Amino acid sequence: MSEAFDQDLDGDSPLDKTRSPQAILTALALGALVLGALSGLGMSLHYVPTPEGAHGSIRSIHDEIPGGAWIRSAHIWSMHTAVFATLSAIIATLFRGSFRAGGRFNWWSALALFGVTCALGLTGELLPWSRQAVTATEVRTGLVEQTPVLGQTIHRSVLGAPEISAPTLTRFHVLHTQLLPLLLIAVVTWRLRALRRLAPAKPRPSVFEATTFFLGCAFIGWRAIQGPEPTVGFVHVDGEAAFEARPEWHFLWLNGLIERVPGSLATAAGVYFPSLLALALVALPFLDRSRAKRMPHLAVLVSASLLGIVIVGLSAAQAMELEAPEPTIRSSVEWDDELRLGYQLVRREGCIECHVHEQDGVSLGDPEDEDWPTLIDLADADVDGIQETLLFPPDDMPAYPHLSTEEQLAIGRFLVQLEKDQRAARSR
Repeated sequence: MSEAFDQDLDGDSPLDKTRSPQAILTALALGALVLGALSGLGMSLHYVPTPEGAHGSIRSIHDEIPGGAWIRSAHIWSMHTAVFATLSAIIATLFRGSFRAGGRFNWWSALALFGVTCALGLTGELLPWSRQAVTATEVRTGLVEQTPVLGQTIHRSVLGAPEISAPTLTRFHVLHTQLLPLLLIAVVTWRLRALRRLAPAKPRPSVFEATTFFLGCAFIGWRAIQGPEPTVGFVHVDGEAAFEARPEWHFLWLNGLIERVPGSLATAAGVYFPSLLALALVALPFLDRSRAKRMPHLAVLVSASLLGIVIVGLSAAQAMELEAPEPTIRSSVEWDDELRLGYQLVRREGCIECHVHEQDGVSLGDPEDEDWPTLIDLADADVDGIQETLLFPPDDMPAYPHLSTEEQLAIGRFLVQLEKDQRAARSR
């Protein structure tokens, strides 16, 4: 392997004698990944990788740990920056023709770094155990499950169960915090060696590359301070009504493609197309083995690169225009098990969809009839009165006899606590 690597990058290579801009973009990606690792380490000290504790621990990090909101924001922005930088490095390699016979390992290391970075983002998204996290993972794994032959086997192996549950969270947590970081170290080592071979006269990083590394870290830190703070979102509740998840900005183009094709072609658009595209990129050095400096198909490659830039730009622009996830219901007291159960039941039974709740100037829920009482209006009665309403509701409200007495009382106590919080907020 080492001899093949040396032979590939030595000799009459058509590559430039400098490592820019590929090395500069890689330095930016490394700065983002290092800061992401440090912020992730800080969050891991407080994170509880169980369905019962995951969302609460993220909420605690965000709201209670000093600097926790900044750490989580920096972690998220680090991932966005790393994806942007690694994708830009691939486009730069394509522009400069560095994927060809003399730079196969340079090209493959760039693809591998982008792939591992995306894998870190995909596995990390599930960890907050929110509606957004679980629904987005369900959509992706559902597409894989529909793949003929091995789809269901891969789906079960990834989730560890027929559906997303505690084993899934455990597997994603191990992948995100242990296995993928080890793989990332190996890929980064490979990437740095490939870049060093591009410019053997400059075996060490240039001042400009080192500056890019630290400026990238500074930008992420500044961006995390500027906000807006990332939302914790609503906790996932089994059996809750369908929720339309928001994809990451770099997957918006794929999400748009899936939405625009017939349902029968969703698997082809969401699985086959990106898989074939990835295979074509990996095989690109073999498809054009010329070692000439000028490429006969330069116009085609430039057009493909420009298309990639346009896709990334439009995806980022569309992501900025998307509505932010619904804000989290906050409380002046720490939730005990009964309050948490009441909140989860309010979400699962769809109460928030019919009875709006206003908090911090934002309305949660979108009722069809504006005359319907708010959640606070429902809490005008005491806990026993709310329980009676659930069993014997008005004509335009469904009954909830399927809820146990414990669940009915939990809903009542949760609503009463919301009303207390609102009265306390008005008195301040």
